Amino acid sequence: MLSLHAYRITDEDVTGLRESGYGDRDLWEVVMVASFSAALVGIESLFEAMYA
Repeated sequence: MLSLHAYRITDEDVTGLRESGYGDRDLWEVVMVASFSAALVGIESLFEAMYA
């Protein structure tokens, strides 16, 4: 959901993760992995369009 619909993430979502034991570093890692994954999908789409 994060990489496709980041705008849907609310403060309540983050609070729920923190209450479940996730810290700032854990949340940072999730955001970084989702961002990197979304970037790779975009690059893949670019290459598909260029070489199709």
